[in-house]
Formats: sequence, structure tokens, C-alpha cells
Amino acid sequence: MSLTPSAGYLESDHATLPMVITGSGFVNGDIVVTTPDLANAGVIYVSPTKLQTGFSINADQFKPRTYIVQVCAPDKTACSNAVVFPMLGSKNTMPLDPRSGSVYIDSGTGDFFATDQISGSVVYKFHLNADNSVTPDGSIAGGDNYAIAGDPMTGYLTITSGAMLELPNWGAVWFGITGWMGGGFTGYVQDQLKAMPDVAVDDHYGCIPETEQNRDICFDETQSAPPALPTSTIGSEPWTATMSDVCGSATGENDVFTWTRGDATLWRAAVPSMNVNGFVTVSGITDADTILSKASSTATAIGGWHQALVPIGIAACTAAVLTPTEDGGGNLISVLLRFKADTMKALGNQPVSLPGLPYRVVPRQTNGSVVVLYWDFGSSQTMILSVDLASGNTTPLAATTSMVAAGAAVTPDGTHLLVYQDGQVASLSITQ
Repeated sequence: MSLTPSAGYLESDHATLPMVITGSGFVNGDIVVTTPDLANAGVIYVSPTKLQTGFSINADQFKPRTYIVQVCAPDKTACSNAVVFPMLGSKNTMPLDPRSGSVYIDSGTGDFFATDQISGSVVYKFHLNADNSVTPDGSIAGGDNYAIAGDPMTGYLTITSGAMLELPNWGAVWFGITGWMGGGFTGYVQDQLKAMPDVAVDDHYGCIPETEQNRDICFDETQSAPPALPTSTIGSEPWTATMSDVCGSATGENDVFTWTRGDATLWRAAVPSMNVNGFVTVSGITDADTILSKASSTATAIGGWHQALVPIGIAACTAAVLTPTEDGGGNLISVLLRFKADTMKALGNQPVSLPGLPYRVVPRQTNGSVVVLYWDFGSSQTMILSVDLASGNTTPLAATTSMVAAGAAVTPDGTHLLVYQDGQVASLSITQ
């Protein structure tokens, strides 16, 4: 039995995911059963080899996980073989690097944080042990918490949020990592932010891509209620951001690096002056609207748009962007693009080709690489690929997991990959 699409990626609330099930021996009256349970809009019998249905996803697009799908008799006494269906999540489940995304490792305290939309919005805390295992260490419930980032300079944890603040406008809050469950917020910023796919922080500044208004909003976390500092217009659909205080062009300023998925461009803006001081557009990369429209019309799964930045070390000031595009035959694929962030130049003559369905990219500063997580449909697992940032050479890693990573980060010593899903963390060895 097979499913079309073979994986889920949605960007809107209260969506219905249409699905075609192909197999054999279907009869009129068969039902579709999922584990965990997803309501469906009914089953349309087309033929003994084809059924049509639609899953009521609602907020489940915010929950990267796997579902088991079966076709059963109405009384569930007889069911088909089980097929694994991975839900890859939406724009608000974006792990990007250890300082930006839905997970964050604090190298000073050894704490690991993750936001989740499971049974309401929760921020989980785990302790990273000396052997790179993790131990649960509490959680706090909030409102609509999405992207998370941390700043080792200030010791603050920053979360894009809406209902947590009960503010008229969406924004971000930050609070101290030490004693984080015991008190209120250290500060907050709010603006007309309705689409906040990411947050990045560094050296006491934070920035949020504001997709609907084609700009970044930045703020100073040393203030309890700082003004929102906007950039000028930067391309089309700012989507994923990273920050660094060592890869820019202006002395004494941070820089925010933002990928605009509507025009395949990496932008650099100085913070707090908010001056745009460089951009590089990659030709031959399909724009996001075309990708999303084609993915919907052809029932093709995509893994989204993600960015990673290595600020220091072997591949200092090298950025990587994971993006869907079209190949020469018009098929949807995902590739990895490489950039020198300090000079704002693209690296390599061709994008790095990737296997499977890539859906996350994480920096590995210790050896100048990034780790790409991709779903392998043959094994129904997440597989791991290392990409050398200087050469673009790829190396498959032995580690695998049945998890669909809502967030992932490499441990500070570079030896393990922490993968987060549904309140659980797996520590995978990536040395070989």
C-alpha cells in the first residue's frame, strides 16, 4: 500500500490534507485508521486499488511526528499493512542552529530547550549530561510559542510568542536560563507581527523575519521593553534567519542573515543600525509560491526552508541554506546552498544534491560541516548526512532515528546530534 502525498508539510491552521491510497483488495465501506488518531473527512471508494480521503490536520501541522496509516474493515477486524506517514511540520517548527530554531543548547549550563505545540504550547528543558545523554528537567506552559533561540552572552532564552503575552500584537519574550521556571519575563517586544517563522539572537540582540511585511524586526534584549527596529524591505518572504557578531562588515555591530524564499536571496543587515549591507541571489532556485502551489497540485512532499551558520572555526562565517527547488524535469527536489557570510558570496558552482526528503539542517562547528536530516521512505527513518561546507562533499552517517525532528542540534563537542520530538530527545552519535 502507498500514500500520496508520501509525507506532510502544511503552513496554515485548520487545514485538511487530501490523500490518495493505492493498494489492492479495497472494498466499498473500508475505513482509514491512523495511529495516533487523525479525524478524516470520510473515505471515497474509487476502485479495488484506490481510495481517497482527507485528514483534518487542524494544529497538527505544528507537530512533527510519524503516523501509522492502515485501511481496515469497518469493525477493524481486518486491516492492511501499516504505512508510516511522516508529518514534517510547518514554518514554526524550524530548527536552524544552536542559537536559532525550535531547539537550543546552552554551552555554559549544559541545558537543552525545545518549544512544542503538543497538548497546548510548552517549553521543555533537558539537561545535557557529560556523556551527551539528556535528562528531563522541567517544563513551562505558555500560549502560542514557536521559534526559540538562546544567547550565551546574556543567558537569556528568547521565544516568539503570541497568547503567552496576552498582547494585542505578536512578538517575542525573553527570560533568564537560570531559574527560568520561577519568575516572569525579563523583557518583551511586540509589533504587527503576524508571520514569525523564526527568531535569531546573538550578543544581546534578537531578530525576527517578518514575512508579510518583507523585513526583519530586531530588538535589544538589555532593555525590558525595547522598540522594534525594522530593516528596510528585504526581498520577498523573509523566512529563516541567523545572527553573528563576527561575520559582518560594520565594526561593533551584529549582523542578521536572512533567507528570503520568494526570490532565493540571502540578505545581511547590521544591527542595531538596521542598514542592509549586502545580499546574494541564487539563480535557478524556484520561488516559494511556485513550490507550494506545485507541491499542492502534484501531492508532492517538501521539507521546507532552513538555514545554518558556522560563525567561527574551520568554516568560519559560512552559511548553508536548505531549500526546495525544481530539477531540470520540473520535479520538486531539495538542495543545499553554501555562502561566505563575511563576503556575501555564493560557494560552489552547483547546489549540493541531497537524498531522500531533506527537512532539517544543523551546523557542526567542530569540523566545519552541517548535518542534514532527511526522511528515507525505504526504511521509514530519519537518516543523517554530513556536508563539508568548504568542498560541498557529502558523507552519510551511520546514525538513524525513527523520530521526525521538530528540532535538532549538535552538542558543543561535536560528537552527538540531539533530536527532539514530542517531548522526547534522542542523543545520536555522529562520530565515525
